Amino acid sequence: MVLPQKKARESIRRDLEKYLMYSFKDEYLKKSQELNAKYLVDRGKILRSIFETEYHGALDISEKEIKRLIERIGVVIYKRASPKEIPYVIIFTDLSGKITAINDAEKGSKILKTLFPGSVTVFAAVDPAPEKIKKKFKYLDHIVIGQNLEETWEKFDEILREMFPLED
Repeated sequence: MVLPQKKARESIRRDLEKYLMYSFKDEYLKKSQELNAKYLVDRGKILRSIFETEYHGALDISEKEIKRLIERIGVVIYKRASPKEIPYVIIFTDLSGKITAINDAEKGSKILKTLFPGSVTVFAAVDPAPEKIKKKFKYLDHIVIGQNLEETWEKFDEILREMFPLED
C-alpha cells in the first residue's frame, strides 16, 4: 500500500506551530498555576470559530481574504474570559523569512488589531537564509526568524519572558 506523502513545506510549518505551542505550554503554563488559570493556547481553532460565528459576513473583507488570514495564523494565546476567550498573542507562521510573507502578516495584523484591540501579533518563521528587514511595521509587533526550530523558539521565548514573567 502506498501512502500519500504530505507536502514537506506544510509539514515543516505544522512542526513549527506545534513546537511553539507545546513549548509555551511546557515552559509557561505548566510551571505557573496563575498563568494556566489566565491563558489558553491552541493552533487557532478558537479564533477560527470566532470568525465563523461572530464575523461571518459582517466584515468589509471578502470571505477569501478571511480564509487566507486564518490559514496564516499558526498559534494563538488567549486570555481566558467568559463567555469566550479573547485572542491576546496571535502568531503568524511561515517557512520563509521573506519580506512578502512578512507583508502578508502585516496585513493580517491590521485586521486582527481592529477586531481585537490590545492584541499582540508576531511573525515567526524558520528560514536558513532570511532577507534583511529594513523597515518597521505599523501593525506587526514582533518578527522572529530562526535558522531552525530551537533558534526560533529561543527568540520567541525572549518576547514571552517580558509578557509572561514567571516567579522563581
